[in-house]
Amino acid sequence: MRALVFAIVAVASGCTVDGTPSGARKTGLVRLFQHAEGGGIISAQFGDDPCTTQVAGPCDVVFCPPAGADAGATSSSPSAGKITEDGLLQPVTLLVNPDGTYYPQPAGHLWNNRAERAAIHADGAAIPTFDGAVLAPAQGFFLAPVPVAPTPQQPNGPTIDRAADFTFSWQGTDPVHAIISSGNARVDCPFDGNPGSGAIPATALSLLPAGPARFDAWTRNLQQVLAGDYVVTLSAEEAGHYSGTGDYSGPLDLQ
Repeated sequence: MRALVFAIVAVASGCTVDGTPSGARKTGLVRLFQHAEGGGIISAQFGDDPCTTQVAGPCDVVFCPPAGADAGATSSSPSAGKITEDGLLQPVTLLVNPDGTYYPQPAGHLWNNRAERAAIHADGAAIPTFDGAVLAPAQGFFLAPVPVAPTPQQPNGPTIDRAADFTFSWQGTDPVHAIISSGNARVDCPFDGNPGSGAIPATALSLLPAGPARFDAWTRNLQQVLAGDYVVTLSAEEAGHYSGTGDYSGPLDLQ
């Protein structure tokens, strides 16, 4: 799935204590994403995270308000000024829109090999200037689950029991991030790459609503920097590879 469907789903979520939901916090994300078949995109977003998070095993279950629910709350977003990336196959610049947001910038092929270093610099504005760097991840080849297209018999994809764990398996050693999204909620699960498998527990899945959902997984490296009151995550991600074409992603029917 070539569209950036998770468009900035990985903005650092609010802290949680003992599994209870947290409130908003000041966060930022600069995201470098490369598709499995080449071509990338760089994006940035800053602001108070409106989502709440609940811990379930190794995963976070994230609940976000419906789009437009906070309409009128603010007319602009805080920005960190012009953001530049250098050190990969091509330099990229993100310019600030009048409302403080950033348009995602197509960037062609971002990297060829693991450990290529992306240097990120923000000129600073409402959010102070910051500098950081993140390494490109290695490819991850995913073995299971195999994405299955919807059929007339299963229009929402394969049926998944939310009372059972959902396991991913892959080849590769870099950290893996897997999500299952359903409506305005999602399960975010980071896994260490070395075991070659990771399970989203039933305790997390049971918090998602029943119905159409989608899974995605990719390899990634993260670094965090402080900019004033903001915790800014620098994320370099490569969509999962698998036996089919395109990014590793598939539909599910949660029951």
